[in-house]
Amino acid sequence: MATYKIVSHGGTGLPLNVYGTGTITSRRNVCIWTDTGSVDQQWAIDSLGSNQTVRSVNNQSYMLNANRSGSTWNCDVYTLNADCYVNFISLGNNVYRIQLKSDTTKYLKALGTSSNSDVRWAVLDTASNAQSWKITEVSGGSVNPGTGSVTTLIAAANACIGKNLAQCAKYFGVSNPNCEWCAWFVRQCGIKANMNFGTSNIASQVRGVNGNVSFSATTPKVGDLALIDTHGGSSVGHVGIITAITGNKITTVEGNMSGSVTTSIVKNASYDASGYSSTFGRIVYIGKNS
Repeated sequence: MATYKIVSHGGTGLPLNVYGTGTITSRRNVCIWTDTGSVDQQWAIDSLGSNQTVRSVNNQSYMLNANRSGSTWNCDVYTLNADCYVNFISLGNNVYRIQLKSDTTKYLKALGTSSNSDVRWAVLDTASNAQSWKITEVSGGSVNPGTGSVTTLIAAANACIGKNLAQCAKYFGVSNPNCEWCAWFVRQCGIKANMNFGTSNIASQVRGVNGNVSFSATTPKVGDLALIDTHGGSSVGHVGIITAITGNKITTVEGNMSGSVTTSIVKNASYDASGYSSTFGRIVYIGKNS
């Protein structure tokens, strides 16, 4: 999954924007707006292909949606349902039409060119560039901590124990990423909990909220990320979620363990994280979420 800016009128217009400020709620309107560079104008997308969701980086639990009413349907953000899936149809030079998967006669359209112009789903009009969107990756993306819930994070991780990659993708309501997926799994649990751990599927690039990573001497807490070295050294090659701490025992839930999500209990006499060894390696850093 990467972070993108989506600009109307083939790139000559304004960025796609979630209207308003602060915490996103269901049915918040989507419009185009003067470029602010904020997370309200950044969108997390797995790939620019078919059967994709377009999630607000402000809160990835909310994504572009069709609010069906009349012949022209409003575009807003909503939690996952059938009207959240889109197909990206390339026109070349990073310009795309965004087609609604549940009704392929409808395409995303900007109804004007000025800031706060509404965006709706409408039948294709090839004579206008109002349904052409330039989509460019935002380098690094933004990390927005949102109002994250450690309880929800742990519940999402535990719900996936025993699931393989395809089953996890179904649980999270996203397409199968077909990748080395420990980091992907952690990020998807974060999305469920309104915690943004970044956009990379590389374990060494996953971070706790606010980009927070602490060295091994830091005392871990429930809900933190365990960044793990798989070869007994100090470089990160795997990541999991700390779901429980009891006495000198830390319980982690980790994806991509022999093809599925597993839980493991690691022990140490003190809370020096470098002394904890998971099934797959040694915890060397802690991504702080608490």
